[in-house]
Amino acid sequence: MTVPLTTDLPGPVRTAVAPLTGAPIRKAEILKAGTDREITARIHLEDDRTLFVRCLPSDHPSVKGHRYAAAVAPYTCGLGPALLWHLPRHDWDILGFEDPDGRPADYRPGSPDLALVAQAMRTLSGATVPQSVGLRSMASRLRDYVEDKRYAHLFDGQQLVHTDLNPNNVLIQDGRARITTWTRASRGAPWIEPALWAVCLIAAGHTAQDAHAQAAGHPAWAEAPEDCLIQFARAQHNLWMATTQTGYASRWMRTMLAAAADWSAHLW
Repeated sequence: MTVPLTTDLPGPVRTAVAPLTGAPIRKAEILKAGTDREITARIHLEDDRTLFVRCLPSDHPSVKGHRYAAAVAPYTCGLGPALLWHLPRHDWDILGFEDPDGRPADYRPGSPDLALVAQAMRTLSGATVPQSVGLRSMASRLRDYVEDKRYAHLFDGQQLVHTDLNPNNVLIQDGRARITTWTRASRGAPWIEPALWAVCLIAAGHTAQDAHAQAAGHPAWAEAPEDCLIQFARAQHNLWMATTQTGYASRWMRTMLAAAADWSAHLW
């Protein structure tokens, strides 16, 4: 987690959300406030409730994803935290959510959380969003990384896909998996979510064979032609290669690159 560079919400943000919280703000617990100017916080209220706030400067390059997260919130089949408000101000773009207050999912081999995440993906498999939301398609997102362009259109579909089910975005709460941080939500084929999850599992210590077995448990897995899965895996590997070669590559990014390489080699 980024070391906080601030200990409170910016004044304009606190002023904007105070009338919406339903009770006076006791304190703001800053969870992330880094050099990228994104702030996430848990707001503690005088009536002992907590709320979750994410805010970005309105000119931030990631603000489009921030607004995607707000737009898809009603369509996540109850897996995402409920959106309480979206304030697209001239200075800050502010989202307020219910506080899921869970722990990050454990993806290690043998974890009981794996079954909960698999169930969440099955629940999500029926989710669609209106065309008016304007989500990017997976074919569009991966166009520059697909080696055989003839396959790109097969990544498309009408399903809402989260695309970033790393353990920090999946919280275990009251015996179920909740999915947060929908900033990279897209439209895609229903088998894409388990295909992406397989890479996360390998990064957490699974063999490629075991990750394959976990992904294949998803009802939509059988819909994907084998050669399409291969092209998708290679595109993911190419994307992670490009990501790690541009600027700073964190340990987690390097781990995901290695996992994507293992997954691609396994399917190939």
